[in-house]
Amino acid sequence: MRPARAVATAAAATALVGAAAATAAAGPSGGVNPPWARPGQTVWLSDSGRCEPGRGATAHSGAFGTVRLKPGRPGGGELAGGAKVFWHARGKYEVTIRCGDGKRLVDWLKVGATKGSHTGEGGAFAGMNTVELGGGAALVALALGGGAVALRRRMREAR
Repeated sequence: MRPARAVATAAAATALVGAAAATAAAGPSGGVNPPWARPGQTVWLSDSGRCEPGRGATAHSGAFGTVRLKPGRPGGGELAGGAKVFWHARGKYEVTIRCGDGKRLVDWLKVGATKGSHTGEGGAFAGMNTVELGGGAALVALALGGGAVALRRRMREAR
């Protein structure tokens, strides 16, 4: 196989792996927003529309106790609620949402002490996850592959 085709094939494979990671990450889990919080901060909990709205749901975690989820929007299928993180909470906590129809959804919440302002980070620092990292890696691989192909063509044309 010619090097240019090998690079293009590798770039396409990387893009497919990134898309598969995004699909796998969208599995059956509830939503905690933000996924990283400080003690005393309120976090937003959601079933992401996976529970039957008429049966209700509760969210439980060692970080905040038990919270009843209510319809988030009029006419919408999402159950949601806010929870204040305990002042003594530190570390990683499992958040379990139990639907009235028997479903069980799981997510995670990281709780840490504030260490001052993260000026200039724009909020992206705490929200980085494996899907975003995989997508970024796929874009870098595609850029490198395209650069290699372009460089190879220039070298060939210069002869």
